[in-house]
Amino acid sequence: MKLVVVPEERITVDLGGGDSVTWQIANELPKPFIHPLTLSGNPVTLASPYDHVHHRGIMFAMKVDDVNYWEEGEGPGFGVQRVKSVDGIWCDRESARFSLQIEWIALGTQGGRQRAGGLAEEPAGGAATVRAESSVGPARLDGAQGSAHIAETRSFLVERIERGILITWRSRLVAEGVPGVVLSGKTPHAAVSYYGLGVRFSRAMDLSGEHLNAAGGRGVDETHGSRAAWHDYAGLLDEANIPVGIAVFDHPKNPRHPTEWFAMQRPFAYVSASLVATRDYPLVAGEPLELTYGLWVRPGQATRDEIEAVYRGWSASGLS
Repeated sequence: MKLVVVPEERITVDLGGGDSVTWQIANELPKPFIHPLTLSGNPVTLASPYDHVHHRGIMFAMKVDDVNYWEEGEGPGFGVQRVKSVDGIWCDRESARFSLQIEWIALGTQGGRQRAGGLAEEPAGGAATVRAESSVGPARLDGAQGSAHIAETRSFLVERIERGILITWRSRLVAEGVPGVVLSGKTPHAAVSYYGLGVRFSRAMDLSGEHLNAAGGRGVDETHGSRAAWHDYAGLLDEANIPVGIAVFDHPKNPRHPTEWFAMQRPFAYVSASLVATRDYPLVAGEPLELTYGLWVRPGQATRDEIEAVYRGWSASGLS
């Protein structure tokens, strides 16, 4: 396994055999996100399609005090997520990990500021590689002026398991300012909010796939808006008709567990684990919100029992 850092641009974990996970972290972008995520060299995710440019692979966002961090725009009413630094880099033969320090900034308000950041590199173990491909420099806000809403530590653990890739995603959110902020799921024309941890799938998977969840649901009608410990979507990838799937896990210690899910398949497939699916969440100053999610990315279909076994192992491992 190798972990390669291109400062202020991207981070890639290469698991070999064409399996890889890439994080886009450039501050020219409205938010950091995962894309491409590949199996055997084939992308499983889709970023910035023509129908929804703000859909960026695997991403995490919502509204904060009615400032929109999910959809993208300029000026008041919209916000950006800026990566201040990359910390805790570690990689060995079996796993890789790192953390992003992220500031959620409401655009078009007073109090804009630029903070220096950088890449803190730690020694790698085993035969793995941690490599910076260009000089280390400060994180940039690239002209975005506004006030900070949230300080987030977003941490990742990537593991090669017997069948596929297991990603653990931890987000620790702290309100900046007193008395705090309100995390909102208010979405136009949607009774169940898609704000949260969202996955946009490769275009070929849109109509060929199937939704499945831990509560016994199958298909959009039985999984959309339901509460479940996990949600799986599997379909055929590209012209080779390769079956692949992504199961998203909600950790038992997360608030409002089991979470509510947004699920759709037409005109395209989408899945979101939404803390704010049907009601707001107050984030009080001095009381951090900690969320842990898992993503099992695999070749082939999986039965409900197989997904449940991976979920139980992940949630009980101590690494999640």
